[in-house]
Amino acid sequence: MPFFKEIKNIVFMVVIFALAATLVAVSVMFALRGSKLNDKYVSMRKELESTKESLAAVENEKNTVESELENERKERQRLEQENAGLKTEIEQLRAKKAEEEAKKLNQQKPQTPPPATKVCYLTFDDGPCENTLAILNILARYNAKATFFVKGNSKCIDYVKNIKDAGHAVGLHTYTHVYEQLYASDAAYFNDLNAVSAAVEQRIGNVKLVRFPGGSSNVVSKKHCLGIMTRLTKSVPEAGYAYFDWNVDSGDAAGYNSEKIIEAVLSQASKKSGAICVLMHDIKTSTTQALPSVIEGLIQQGYYFDALSHDSYGFHHGVKN
Repeated sequence: MPFFKEIKNIVFMVVIFALAATLVAVSVMFALRGSKLNDKYVSMRKELESTKESLAAVENEKNTVESELENERKERQRLEQENAGLKTEIEQLRAKKAEEEAKKLNQQKPQTPPPATKVCYLTFDDGPCENTLAILNILARYNAKATFFVKGNSKCIDYVKNIKDAGHAVGLHTYTHVYEQLYASDAAYFNDLNAVSAAVEQRIGNVKLVRFPGGSSNVVSKKHCLGIMTRLTKSVPEAGYAYFDWNVDSGDAAGYNSEKIIEAVLSQASKKSGAICVLMHDIKTSTTQALPSVIEGLIQQGYYFDALSHDSYGFHHGVKN
Protein backbone atom coordinates (compact mmCIF):
# COMPACT_ATOMS: atom_id res chain seq x y z
CA MET A 1 0.00 0.00 0.00
CA PRO A 2 2.68 2.58 0.80
CA PHE A 3 4.19 1.79 -2.55
CA PHE A 4 1.01 2.55 -4.45
CA LYS A 5 0.50 5.68 -2.45
CA GLU A 6 3.99 6.78 -3.40
CA ILE A 7 3.22 6.09 -7.07
CA LYS A 8 0.01 8.07 -6.82
CA ASN A 9 1.85 11.07 -5.37
CA ILE A 10 4.40 10.92 -8.17
CA VAL A 11 1.71 10.79 -10.84
CA PHE A 12 -0.10 13.70 -9.21
CA MET A 13 3.06 15.73 -9.15
CA VAL A 14 3.73 14.95 -12.84
CA VAL A 15 0.22 16.07 -13.74
CA ILE A 16 0.64 19.23 -11.70
CA PHE A 17 3.97 19.99 -13.44
CA ALA A 18 2.41 19.27 -16.87
CA LEU A 19 -0.48 21.63 -16.19
CA ALA A 20 1.88 24.28 -14.94
CA ALA A 21 4.04 23.91 -18.02
CA THR A 22 0.97 24.14 -20.23
CA LEU A 23 -0.17 27.27 -18.43
CA VAL A 24 3.26 28.81 -18.79
CA ALA A 25 3.33 27.94 -22.52
CA VAL A 26 -0.14 29.35 -23.03
CA SER A 27 0.79 32.50 -21.14
CA VAL A 28 3.92 32.92 -23.19
CA MET A 29 1.97 32.34 -26.40
CA PHE A 30 -0.67 34.93 -25.46
CA ALA A 31 2.02 37.32 -24.35
CA LEU A 32 3.78 36.96 -27.71
CA ARG A 33 0.51 37.26 -29.62
CA GLY A 34 -0.48 40.29 -27.57
CA SER A 35 2.86 41.86 -28.33
CA LYS A 36 2.33 41.30 -32.08
CA LEU A 37 -1.21 42.67 -31.90
CA ASN A 38 0.03 45.65 -30.01
CA ASP A 39 2.75 46.24 -32.60
CA LYS A 40 0.17 45.93 -35.37
CA TYR A 41 -2.17 48.31 -33.56
CA VAL A 42 0.63 50.82 -33.11
CA SER A 43 1.56 50.46 -36.78
CA MET A 44 -2.05 50.91 -37.92
CA ARG A 45 -2.45 53.90 -35.65
CA LYS A 46 0.67 55.48 -37.11
CA GLU A 47 -0.62 54.75 -40.61
CA LEU A 48 -3.99 56.28 -39.72
CA GLU A 49 -2.30 59.39 -38.35
CA SER A 50 -0.23 59.63 -41.52
CA THR A 51 -3.37 59.27 -43.66
CA LYS A 52 -5.09 61.99 -41.65
CA GLU A 53 -2.12 64.26 -42.17
CA SER A 54 -2.17 63.51 -45.93
CA LEU A 55 -5.90 64.21 -46.10
CA ALA A 56 -5.42 67.45 -44.21
CA ALA A 57 -2.66 68.44 -46.64
CA VAL A 58 -4.91 67.57 -49.60
CA GLU A 59 -7.76 69.59 -48.07
CA ASN A 60 -5.45 72.55 -47.57
CA GLU A 61 -4.24 72.24 -51.14
CA LYS A 62 -7.85 72.00 -52.35
CA ASN A 63 -8.77 75.13 -50.41
CA THR A 64 -5.75 76.92 -51.85
CA VAL A 65 -6.67 75.90 -55.42
CA GLU A 66 -10.32 76.90 -54.90
CA SER A 67 -9.19 80.23 -53.53
CA GLU A 68 -6.92 80.77 -56.54
CA LEU A 69 -9.73 79.78 -58.94
CA GLU A 70 -12.12 82.17 -57.24
CA ASN A 71 -9.55 84.96 -57.53
CA GLU A 72 -9.03 84.11 -61.21
CA ARG A 73 -12.80 84.07 -61.77
CA LYS A 74 -13.14 87.50 -60.17
CA GLU A 75 -10.21 88.80 -62.20
CA ARG A 76 -11.70 87.39 -65.41
CA GLN A 77 -15.06 88.95 -64.57
CA ARG A 78 -13.34 92.28 -63.95
CA LEU A 79 -11.49 92.04 -67.27
CA GLU A 80 -14.68 91.09 -69.12
CA GLN A 81 -16.46 94.10 -67.67
CA GLU A 82 -13.51 96.28 -68.57
CA ASN A 83 -13.45 94.84 -72.12
CA ALA A 84 -17.19 95.39 -72.47
CA GLY A 85 -16.72 98.99 -71.47
CA LEU A 86 -13.85 99.41 -73.92
CA LYS A 87 -15.85 97.71 -76.69
CA THR A 88 -18.77 100.09 -76.10
CA GLU A 89 -16.39 103.03 -76.15
CA ILE A 90 -14.77 101.78 -79.37
CA GLU A 91 -18.18 101.27 -81.02
CA GLN A 92 -19.19 104.79 -80.04
CA LEU A 93 -15.95 106.19 -81.44
CA ARG A 94 -16.41 104.19 -84.66
CA ALA A 95 -19.97 105.44 -84.99
CA LYS A 96 -18.83 109.02 -84.49
CA LYS A 97 -15.98 108.58 -86.96
CA ALA A 98 -18.31 106.98 -89.53
CA GLU A 99 -20.73 109.88 -89.17
CA GLU A 100 -17.94 112.41 -89.58
CA GLU A 101 -16.53 110.57 -92.62
CA ALA A 102 -19.99 110.34 -94.20
CA LYS A 103 -20.56 114.07 -93.67
CA LYS A 104 -17.09 114.82 -94.98
CA LEU A 105 -17.64 112.64 -98.06
CA ASN A 106 -20.96 114.29 -98.83
CA GLN A 107 -19.44 117.74 -98.35
CA GLN A 108 -16.45 116.96 -100.55
CA LYS A 109 -18.57 115.44 -103.31
CA PRO A 110 -21.84 117.38 -103.44
CA GLN A 111 -24.50 115.84 -105.64
CA THR A 112 -24.63 117.52 -109.02
CA PRO A 113 -27.82 117.44 -111.06
CA PRO A 114 -28.10 114.49 -113.46
CA PRO A 115 -27.58 115.18 -117.16
CA ALA A 116 -30.14 117.58 -118.61
CA THR A 117 -31.07 115.18 -121.41
CA LYS A 118 -34.36 113.37 -120.95
CA VAL A 119 -32.82 109.93 -120.78
CA CYS A 120 -34.41 107.23 -118.65
CA TYR A 121 -32.42 104.35 -117.25
CA LEU A 122 -34.84 101.57 -116.39
CA THR A 123 -33.17 99.26 -113.87
CA PHE A 124 -34.32 95.90 -112.57
CA ASP A 125 -32.89 94.37 -109.36
CA ASP A 126 -32.89 90.92 -107.74
CA GLY A 127 -33.31 88.83 -110.90
CA PRO A 128 -33.04 87.20 -113.26
CA CYS A 129 -36.19 85.17 -112.76
CA GLU A 130 -39.19 83.78 -114.63
CA ASN A 131 -40.50 87.32 -115.26
CA THR A 132 -37.26 88.46 -116.89
CA LEU A 133 -37.99 86.97 -120.30
CA ALA A 134 -41.44 88.64 -120.36
CA ILE A 135 -39.81 91.97 -119.45
CA LEU A 136 -37.29 91.52 -122.27
CA ASN A 137 -40.18 91.01 -124.69
CA ILE A 138 -41.89 94.21 -123.48
CA LEU A 139 -38.65 96.20 -123.80
CA ALA A 140 -38.14 94.86 -127.32
CA ARG A 141 -41.66 95.93 -128.27
CA TYR A 142 -40.79 99.57 -127.42
CA ASN A 143 -37.14 99.34 -128.52
CA ALA A 144 -36.22 100.40 -124.97
CA LYS A 145 -32.89 99.53 -123.36
CA ALA A 146 -32.51 98.77 -119.65
CA THR A 147 -30.07 97.54 -117.02
CA PHE A 148 -30.45 94.40 -114.90
CA PHE A 149 -28.62 94.20 -111.55
CA VAL A 150 -28.58 90.47 -110.91
CA LYS A 151 -28.23 88.02 -108.04
CA GLY A 152 -25.54 85.39 -108.45
CA ASN A 153 -27.44 82.59 -106.75
CA SER A 154 -30.56 83.00 -108.91
CA LYS A 155 -31.74 79.72 -110.41
CA CYS A 156 -32.27 81.68 -113.63
CA ILE A 157 -28.77 83.17 -113.71
CA ASP A 158 -28.28 81.85 -117.25
CA TYR A 159 -30.78 84.51 -118.42
CA VAL A 160 -27.93 87.04 -118.23
CA LYS A 161 -27.06 85.74 -121.70
CA ASN A 162 -30.56 86.62 -122.93
CA ILE A 163 -30.24 90.08 -121.37
CA LYS A 164 -26.90 90.78 -123.00
CA ASP A 165 -27.93 89.33 -126.38
CA ALA A 166 -30.96 91.68 -126.39
CA GLY A 167 -28.61 94.67 -126.07
CA HIS A 168 -29.23 95.50 -122.42
CA ALA A 169 -26.66 96.04 -119.65
CA VAL A 170 -25.97 93.58 -116.85
CA GLY A 171 -24.89 94.81 -113.43
CA LEU A 172 -23.89 93.09 -110.21
CA HIS A 173 -26.29 93.39 -107.29
CA THR A 174 -25.35 90.67 -104.82
CA TYR A 175 -24.85 86.94 -104.59
CA THR A 176 -27.22 86.15 -101.71
CA HIS A 177 -28.84 89.50 -100.76
CA VAL A 178 -28.52 88.49 -97.09
CA TYR A 179 -27.69 91.80 -95.40
CA GLU A 180 -26.19 90.37 -92.20
CA GLN A 181 -23.75 88.35 -94.31
CA LEU A 182 -22.69 90.73 -97.05
CA TYR A 183 -22.54 93.80 -94.75
CA ALA A 184 -20.81 91.98 -91.89
CA SER A 185 -17.49 93.55 -92.90
CA ASP A 186 -15.72 95.11 -95.86
CA ALA A 187 -14.12 91.74 -96.63
CA ALA A 188 -17.52 90.01 -96.45
CA TYR A 189 -18.96 92.46 -98.98
CA PHE A 190 -16.10 91.91 -101.43
CA ASN A 191 -16.42 88.13 -100.99
CA ASP A 192 -20.08 88.46 -102.00
CA LEU A 193 -19.22 90.81 -104.87
CA ASN A 194 -16.54 88.42 -106.14
CA ALA A 195 -19.02 85.53 -106.00
CA VAL A 196 -21.70 87.28 -108.07
CA SER A 197 -19.01 88.61 -110.41
CA ALA A 198 -17.70 85.09 -111.01
CA ALA A 199 -21.22 83.73 -111.64
CA VAL A 200 -21.84 86.40 -114.30
CA GLU A 201 -18.35 86.37 -115.83
CA GLN A 202 -18.42 82.66 -116.64
CA ARG A 203 -21.59 83.28 -118.70
CA ILE A 204 -21.11 86.65 -120.40
CA GLY A 205 -17.67 87.97 -119.42
CA ASN A 206 -16.47 90.64 -117.02
CA VAL A 207 -19.03 93.11 -115.61
CA LYS A 208 -18.15 96.28 -113.67
CA LEU A 209 -21.54 97.86 -112.93
CA VAL A 210 -22.69 97.56 -109.30
CA ARG A 211 -25.72 98.39 -107.21
CA PHE A 212 -25.46 98.03 -103.45
CA PRO A 213 -28.35 96.10 -101.87
CA GLY A 214 -30.44 98.83 -100.27
CA GLY A 215 -28.48 101.48 -102.15
CA SER A 216 -25.46 103.41 -100.90
CA SER A 217 -27.75 105.29 -98.48
CA ASN A 218 -29.00 102.17 -96.69
CA VAL A 219 -28.97 102.23 -92.88
CA VAL A 220 -29.56 98.50 -92.43
CA SER A 221 -25.82 97.98 -92.79
CA LYS A 222 -25.30 100.08 -89.66
CA LYS A 223 -26.69 97.19 -87.59
CA HIS A 224 -23.93 94.91 -88.87
CA CYS A 225 -20.86 97.10 -89.48
CA LEU A 226 -20.53 100.78 -88.63
CA GLY A 227 -19.19 102.99 -91.40
CA ILE A 228 -19.14 100.25 -94.01
CA MET A 229 -21.02 102.22 -96.68
CA THR A 230 -18.68 105.20 -96.25
CA ARG A 231 -15.77 102.87 -96.91
CA LEU A 232 -17.39 100.84 -99.71
CA THR A 233 -18.41 103.91 -101.71
CA LYS A 234 -14.67 104.62 -101.87
CA SER A 235 -13.19 101.13 -102.15
CA VAL A 236 -15.63 99.73 -104.74
CA PRO A 237 -14.82 102.43 -107.34
CA GLU A 238 -11.13 102.07 -106.45
CA ALA A 239 -11.49 98.40 -107.38
CA GLY A 240 -12.64 99.42 -110.87
CA TYR A 241 -16.43 99.25 -110.40
CA ALA A 242 -19.03 101.96 -110.99
CA TYR A 243 -21.94 101.88 -108.55
CA PHE A 244 -25.43 103.22 -109.24
CA ASP A 245 -28.30 104.34 -107.03
CA TRP A 246 -31.56 105.81 -108.40
CA ASN A 247 -33.69 108.95 -108.28
CA VAL A 248 -37.08 107.42 -109.09
CA ASP A 249 -38.49 104.60 -106.95
CA SER A 250 -41.30 102.50 -108.42
CA GLY A 251 -42.37 101.29 -104.96
CA ASP A 252 -42.65 97.70 -106.15
CA ALA A 253 -40.36 96.54 -103.32
CA ALA A 254 -42.89 98.02 -100.89
CA GLY A 255 -45.64 95.88 -102.42
CA TYR A 256 -47.23 98.43 -104.78
CA ASN A 257 -49.67 96.98 -107.29
CA SER A 258 -49.33 97.80 -110.98
CA GLU A 259 -51.53 100.93 -110.81
CA LYS A 260 -49.56 102.39 -107.92
CA ILE A 261 -46.26 101.57 -109.65
CA ILE A 262 -47.36 103.44 -112.78
CA GLU A 263 -48.49 106.43 -110.71
CA ALA A 264 -45.31 106.49 -108.60
CA VAL A 265 -42.91 106.39 -111.56
CA LEU A 266 -44.72 108.89 -113.77
CA SER A 267 -45.36 111.29 -110.90
CA GLN A 268 -41.72 111.37 -109.81
CA ALA A 269 -40.43 111.53 -113.39
CA SER A 270 -42.62 114.53 -114.18
CA LYS A 271 -40.87 116.50 -111.44
CA LYS A 272 -37.35 115.84 -112.77
CA SER A 273 -35.63 118.23 -115.13
CA GLY A 274 -33.07 115.83 -116.54
CA ALA A 275 -32.08 112.18 -116.61
CA ILE A 276 -33.81 109.67 -114.40
CA CYS A 277 -32.86 106.24 -113.08
CA VAL A 278 -35.88 104.13 -112.15
CA LEU A 279 -35.61 101.43 -109.47
CA MET A 280 -37.71 98.34 -110.23
CA HIS A 281 -37.50 94.61 -109.52
CA ASP A 282 -38.10 92.00 -112.18
CA ILE A 283 -39.03 89.47 -109.48
CA LYS A 284 -42.28 91.43 -108.98
CA THR A 285 -45.14 90.36 -111.25
CA SER A 286 -46.80 93.73 -110.66
CA THR A 287 -43.76 95.38 -112.26
CA THR A 288 -44.11 93.27 -115.39
CA GLN A 289 -47.78 94.21 -115.57
CA ALA A 290 -47.07 97.92 -115.08
CA LEU A 291 -44.07 98.17 -117.43
CA PRO A 292 -45.91 98.88 -120.75
CA SER A 293 -47.84 101.78 -119.22
CA VAL A 294 -44.70 103.07 -117.48
CA ILE A 295 -42.78 103.12 -120.77
CA GLU A 296 -45.65 104.75 -122.68
CA GLY A 297 -46.11 107.39 -119.98
CA LEU A 298 -42.40 108.23 -119.92
CA ILE A 299 -42.33 108.50 -123.72
CA GLN A 300 -45.19 111.01 -123.48
CA GLN A 301 -43.07 113.02 -121.01
CA GLY A 302 -40.28 113.14 -123.59
CA TYR A 303 -37.98 110.46 -122.22
CA TYR A 304 -35.99 107.99 -124.27
CA PHE A 305 -34.41 104.83 -122.86
CA ASP A 306 -30.83 103.73 -122.57
CA ALA A 307 -28.73 101.21 -120.63
CA LEU A 308 -26.22 102.25 -118.00
CA SER A 309 -22.51 102.07 -118.76
CA HIS A 310 -19.40 102.45 -116.64
CA ASP A 311 -19.25 106.16 -117.51
CA SER A 312 -22.93 106.94 -116.85
CA TYR A 313 -24.00 109.36 -114.12
CA GLY A 314 -24.24 107.40 -110.86
CA PHE A 315 -27.38 108.97 -109.27
CA HIS A 316 -25.53 108.58 -105.95
CA HIS A 317 -27.43 108.97 -102.70
CA GLY A 318 -26.04 110.62 -99.59
CA VAL A 319 -24.21 108.02 -97.49
CA LYS A 320 -25.81 107.47 -94.07
CA ASN A 321 -23.43 104.87 -92.65
